[in-house]
Amino acid sequence: MKKIKIIIIFLIVLVITGFLFWKFGNRIVEIDNLGGNKENNAENSGINPITGLECENYNRRPIAVMLAEDPITRPLSGIGVADLFVEMPVITGSITRLMAIYICEDPEEIGSARSARHDYIPLAMGFDAIYAHWGGSHFALDKLDAGIMDNIDAMKNPYNAFWQKSGILMPHNGFTSMARLVNAAEKLGYRLTNKFEGYPHLKISNLKSQISKAGKLTIGYSGNYRVYYEYNPETNSYLRW
Repeated sequence: MKKIKIIIIFLIVLVITGFLFWKFGNRIVEIDNLGGNKENNAENSGINPITGLECENYNRRPIAVMLAEDPITRPLSGIGVADLFVEMPVITGSITRLMAIYICEDPEEIGSARSARHDYIPLAMGFDAIYAHWGGSHFALDKLDAGIMDNIDAMKNPYNAFWQKSGILMPHNGFTSMARLVNAAEKLGYRLTNKFEGYPHLKISNLKSQISKAGKLTIGYSGNYRVYYEYNPETNSYLRW
């Protein structure tokens, strides 16, 4: 009898657990984005979905441009007005590359443009970006040529989206501009309206109360690719070195 009672109790617990999971397990939880606006930034608020700042082109689809990080290419063109950039090693312990993502600004020159790498593809897709690059590794090109995402390749150079700048050694002389990329994307039939939902952002009034003392963040990339950021609490800015 004792064994039967234990089995009955166990079955009752399973039934209750199953009911609770059915009742609450698939519920979508709405999270306030801390700024008080629960609507999609890119569609409704005039706010850049990446930076949280107002801009005219807030609803423009992001364009992600692959850039060199070789010392010979520094300083890069157009990097200072990117809404966000991603830096990763191309090969473990090797050189790094940057992927600059643009929504709001229209830099007249972006470069030095470099090759696509397969590690960057899912990141660019996560931002709903059009991926602009100068050729690529065969791992990346296999995916891009198969149509995994919208992209603009300088090796094909549709609608003159890229140019080679005189006075700079190859392969560091490849450049583009936001106007050229947008023109090429439009003529290629790519969607130009942003669907990236964006990040939650604190209101400036809330942010100021959380600003702390200056700090330094060092990224342990090797050799000439080691980078660090210094925080200035007065301007709420990280300066990259």
